[in-house]
Amino acid sequence: MIFSCDVLSCSNSPKYYCKCKVQYSFLCSNHALQHLDDNENSDHALKSMFRPIPQEKKAFIIDMCTHVIEDLKKIEKNISNSFQRAIIILNEQKAALDKYFREQKESLQHIINKITNENKEIFVPGFSVQEEYQSNYSCLLQFFAEKINSKTDNFVQNIQAYSEKIQEKKEIFTYYLDFRGNANLDEHLYGFKRGTKTFIMFNTLTLSINKTELNIDINQGSLACLCQIPNNKLFYLGGINLINQDHTRTPTINI
Repeated sequence: MIFSCDVLSCSNSPKYYCKCKVQYSFLCSNHALQHLDDNENSDHALKSMFRPIPQEKKAFIIDMCTHVIEDLKKIEKNISNSFQRAIIILNEQKAALDKYFREQKESLQHIINKITNENKEIFVPGFSVQEEYQSNYSCLLQFFAEKINSKTDNFVQNIQAYSEKIQEKKEIFTYYLDFRGNANLDEHLYGFKRGTKTFIMFNTLTLSINKTELNIDINQGSLACLCQIPNNKLFYLGGINLINQDHTRTPTINI
């Protein structure tokens, strides 16, 4: 969440909050005293917005961010490789078509030059020379060209759309989750401590961690798929086990 100083013209980051109103006032160092002077009749409770991060929470966040960084590297590499393969294929096809059209134009120009310069054709009694000209030649090529243009436009539009969706995901941690209007979403992040049966619930609003030992068959891995479902339950599926590298599954979890 982005906090800003309550003084509209101030661009400094706030360091204090005051509970003198229903809604907290956030203030930078330069305007904290001004806030007290401007609101003398209010019951102020000015406090620092920050506190030291507990070591356990710090280690959890660093571990989670480190895993996300590794995932981002893999995803970035996969996308880059896909683009490179597409570029190579497109360049190869463009070169092949360039060669084809060049040869066809040269062949047609050769016919024009020959009949212009020689002004004669083969004529032998008893033999006939049949010259076939494809009247639909240009129409056929135009049809294929339009198909290529259409497919290329769709390809580019799809790539742009998916690229924009990726770029929209700018925040890894966000405090703007409207969990009150969604029965299947709340303010927590869920997961297991790798290689254990310890279920972790991380509150994104208070930055607090709650750990619970679950009665399940096997220790859990990382990178699982999970989804909140109605009646305060969590569907947890998959995960890479650190010991035997297989995929594990847990039953539905009450949260």
